[in-house]
Amino acid sequence: MREDVSDERLEGSSATCDLSSSLSLAQALVRARTPTPARGEVFDLVESKLRTAGFALRRYRLGEGEEATDNLYARAGASKPVLAFCGHLDTVPAGDPSLWSSPPYAAVVKDGVLIGRGSVDMKSSVAAFVQAAHDFLAEEKFERGSIVVLLTGDEEGPAHFGTCALLERLEAKDKDFDACLTGEPTSDRVLGDRIKIGRRGSLSLRVRVRGKAGHSAYPHLADNAAHKFLPFLHALSTLSLDAGTKDGLFEPSSLQIAGLATDTHVSNMLPARAEALLSIRYNPLHDEASLLALLRAKARDHGIDVDVERLSGARVFFTPANAFSALVSSAIEEVCGRTPRLSTEGGTSDSRFLYSLCPTLDFGPVGASMHATDEGILVTELEQLSDVYHVVLRKFFSP
Repeated sequence: MREDVSDERLEGSSATCDLSSSLSLAQALVRARTPTPARGEVFDLVESKLRTAGFALRRYRLGEGEEATDNLYARAGASKPVLAFCGHLDTVPAGDPSLWSSPPYAAVVKDGVLIGRGSVDMKSSVAAFVQAAHDFLAEEKFERGSIVVLLTGDEEGPAHFGTCALLERLEAKDKDFDACLTGEPTSDRVLGDRIKIGRRGSLSLRVRVRGKAGHSAYPHLADNAAHKFLPFLHALSTLSLDAGTKDGLFEPSSLQIAGLATDTHVSNMLPARAEALLSIRYNPLHDEASLLALLRAKARDHGIDVDVERLSGARVFFTPANAFSALVSSAIEEVCGRTPRLSTEGGTSDSRFLYSLCPTLDFGPVGASMHATDEGILVTELEQLSDVYHVVLRKFFSP
């Protein structure tokens, strides 16, 4: 594993980009193509903006080869309290460009919408809180406290060399946060109608069963792996893991069969192996160990032995409603005129690595188009989002 730490901005196109507003910064970030893992120019752009605001910068490149991922730790101030903004600059791939109404990395504004891959998830949020921090430090009286910006390039991928790896390398004093706000898209229909104080955990598995190959005309001489597997899979497909948590904060856990395959491709040969891909989203009533134990118990109930391969996973994140969520809610009310609902719906986020350090929540734009063709954010929403982050800073550092 390679680890590079640098406090010098790499020279690049960021030197000539317009980074004067949350919109122009978001456009510059979208134009930097960053399917996981992200590194290089897109971080240069953010560093350029933060440096002008007086942030001290440390770039960490973690991992090797194609997995090498850039991470950024930026800090303004040296005292308590500490408010951290967390985000990622990598994106999912754009897919077929011909299906987009404009090139996915052109960052075109059309009918008041900034269109581009990553515009919602989550380069606009990064632009919004970087701009908010820049303006706050320029306009407000900031005598005590610290603002930290944590950015990774590996949130959409396996997360091997992203936020978790970065936190492991930071000294305790560098991550002594009092609160953390992650800019994931959380709003449902309009900006500010929902913030996330938790997320279900996820577990992706490949499950295999073995039999004995044979001719389909002589099934008694074979041990058809598919026939052994199907009753077990049917039991999983109808399994109710739970009814959600009693407090109503977490919805029911879900087990989904995401893929099926055997080792045969002709109809007159019976398979010796069958496998399934499982995707589990689970609430705090479970953990990985209990889910794996349940899976193996179900296999025994059906008289089969299964090989289970863990592909990926993310633990549950949950921060009960507290003074920080109340502060963010009041900032949303001030800017957007609505009271957000506290939610734990949706997929995972890097907040799962941070909530054990301090009160942590996710708040960002409407997420309806994230990962989709023509991903886009209203320019007015982007500007309001930056205003919300600015008010959060003002309220957090008020005497």
